[in-house]
Amino acid sequence: MIAAVMGLSVAAMHYTAMQAASFYSLGAGMGEGHQSSSTHIIAIIVAAFVLLIMSATILCSIVDARLQSAELSVQARITREQDIVNNLADGLIIFDEKGLVESLNYKSWEMFESQHSDNNKFNIQQLMPSFDLSKLNEYLTASTSNRNAISIDAQTEGGKIFPVEISISPMSTLSGDNRLYNCIVRDISKRIELESQLRQAQKLESIGHLTAGIAHEINTPTQYVSDNTAFLKDAFQNCFASLSEIKELTKSYNQSSNLGNKLDFEEIWSKHDLEFMSQEVPLAIGQSLEGLQRISHIVGAMKSFSHSNHDEKLMVDINEAIESTITVARGEWRYVAAVETNFSNDLPAISCYRDPFNQVILNIIINAAHAIKDKHGDAGQGLIKISTRAEEPWLIIEIEDNGSGMPKEVSERIFDPFFTTKEVGKGTGQGLSIAYSVVVEQHNGFIEVDSQHNEGTTFTIKLPLSNLSSAEQQGDHSEHSVG
Repeated sequence: MIAAVMGLSVAAMHYTAMQAASFYSLGAGMGEGHQSSSTHIIAIIVAAFVLLIMSATILCSIVDARLQSAELSVQARITREQDIVNNLADGLIIFDEKGLVESLNYKSWEMFESQHSDNNKFNIQQLMPSFDLSKLNEYLTASTSNRNAISIDAQTEGGKIFPVEISISPMSTLSGDNRLYNCIVRDISKRIELESQLRQAQKLESIGHLTAGIAHEINTPTQYVSDNTAFLKDAFQNCFASLSEIKELTKSYNQSSNLGNKLDFEEIWSKHDLEFMSQEVPLAIGQSLEGLQRISHIVGAMKSFSHSNHDEKLMVDINEAIESTITVARGEWRYVAAVETNFSNDLPAISCYRDPFNQVILNIIINAAHAIKDKHGDAGQGLIKISTRAEEPWLIIEIEDNGSGMPKEVSERIFDPFFTTKEVGKGTGQGLSIAYSVVVEQHNGFIEVDSQHNEGTTFTIKLPLSNLSSAEQQGDHSEHSVG
């Protein structure tokens, strides 16, 4: 551009000089005064014109330099943004409102093992078969308003199914007449596997922690069953001795010709304390049966609590599951609190991962017992209330305690991973974080906490009565509430 302007300037200067020379020769015959004046005017015009052309040349040079700088800056920014997109740890898919994929970053190609060409558009459902375009607005609301990632299944080109979390946001640009959307995709396969391992580890930790209490719960009835069995052994020996004496007396009586002899049963009855035996033996048998039933109940609760089926949802009686967990945790709360239950009798069974659910209830009950002990000590003045009810579309579980409660700054963070207020070695800070994951992510439910410092805490768990997602049942509900 500068060369063109310079060439044009030289041509213009040459033309001006030629015209000036021609004008000068024509005016040679005129008077010297007139010629001098004309010469000065022409010189000024030529100088002004040359200055104008040079200014234009310099201006064009500056503009051209700035344009080149801007172009390089734009190119650098585009390259930088492309590098950022291609080096994202998550996949990025740009698609239009019809579901046609406009572009993918390198992570997406790797994640989906895709062989698609950038020039060939394909539907996003080829990558995520469970992606429902009719729910696009729901996905947008969950991603932008509630800040929730949506969990769905994705599929590689080889047919391998794996879980992902997606977050969708609208773009300001269009593709033709179609609106474009950003879709951030995160492979959560390893996270789910680690969470499962962590839940299992915490479950084993909980069982280990509860072992002493459970052993005591089993040992108490076992002890009086053992004592009663020893007593029954002695009672049987006394009864057998009495029967032996009666047999000998009867034999002697039948062989005797002296009919005046009498069988003194009162003496035998008193000698072997059969009166006492007649009263205590039934009691001992009753106590033993009660103890055996207690042991059977504890073992059954342990079996129910430890039911290992992480990957399969079953139809679960929530009341029975909670009752079993209360029994397992008895060693934690029996010396500090009473437990009151108010279970709805017409509560339907729901589709549930029983093992993780039991762990959630156990964590909350143990936390309640610890909070009560912090406030009341071992005085036994604590109270834990557990209730269940159905309110369409939710099954609602409330666990309330009158323990030490939590200040607001603590209650706002209790679902954060590794957050704990307990002393080092007494808590990992994972219990309620896992509870949140189980309720919200695995069961599409909600977990809320309402706590007042030095007054107590109430946890409310909402599980869907049906298999609908939480967004479908209550689209504007926050991901969890903190009172």
